Amino acid sequence: MLSLILYGLKNRESNNRLVIVSEETESSNDNKSFKKIPAICKILHLEINSLPQLMENYEGIEFEFK
Repeated sequence: MLSLILYGLKNRESNNRLVIVSEETESSNDNKSFKKIPAICKILHLEINSLPQLMENYEGIEFEFK
């Protein structure tokens, strides 16, 4: 998780649009002492989507499975 957030912070100023994809929700923290990815992204102003949101927002996206 930390490496994903650090990658987002390092590369958010590039010419390409960076979107972090996670199925976690900001509100369901299950009484854990750490914040989940969506909450951290909100604090750091990083764009985050679930996979269905990503597919809806970016119609021309292509996936390749290996």
